[in-house]
Amino acid sequence: MKNKIKIGQRYVGQGEPVFVIAEVGSNHNRDLATALKMVAAAAAAGVDAVKFQTYSAATLYSKYTPRLTEMTGRSKPGEGPYDLIKRIEMPRAWHRVLMKKCRDCGVLFASSPFDLAAVEELDRLNVPFFKIASYETDDCRLLKAVGATGKPIIISFGYSSEEEVKFAIDTLRNNGAKDIVALHCVTGYSDAPKSGDMHLANIADLHNRFSVVSGFSDNNAGIEIPVMAVQAGA
Repeated sequence: MKNKIKIGQRYVGQGEPVFVIAEVGSNHNRDLATALKMVAAAAAAGVDAVKFQTYSAATLYSKYTPRLTEMTGRSKPGEGPYDLIKRIEMPRAWHRVLMKKCRDCGVLFASSPFDLAAVEELDRLNVPFFKIASYETDDCRLLKAVGATGKPIIISFGYSSEEEVKFAIDTLRNNGAKDIVALHCVTGYSDAPKSGDMHLANIADLHNRFSVVSGFSDNNAGIEIPVMAVQAGA
């Protein structure tokens, strides 16, 4: 049973201070100045790491993918998934700039890869850890590539069944991963989250069932649920 791992110069796990990651994702709206300001703001708030997302429209959607109903009000008129992702995808040249900014601010840089090229590029930059998004936990090729880097891995499980969690963790381990943090995640995106909907007991269950360090990935409004998650073992 693994109770803690090392990420950068920090130990993460039971008995250690909470390791906090600020998710910038794509909220920079493809504006580098905004991204840099967000790093500085997150660092000033006291986080340990700042995370982005590295994806490409070309590897996620076909140009002919029809417009999704979820895009209503969130995209330009007539804009399909490919065009939307193309418009907001982070230029790969930003990696080094953002990593330097994080270093200057005293926090770790990370970015979730969504394709094999992103894994290779981030590995060449010697990122301190990899973060796998909930949406990618069944991407066998991606899991194998990330596992093969030998870096610490943080993986969120927002949609996964028990069998899918086991598949992802086994795939990572079978391809070289030794240090894994599994995050319980409720992909509700609620502006008024209810504690009863969060199933925070899953945090301890992930640790006990799969012998990994466990934590919580939140995408809801407010700070109450993350505080409760820490009390539940995150």
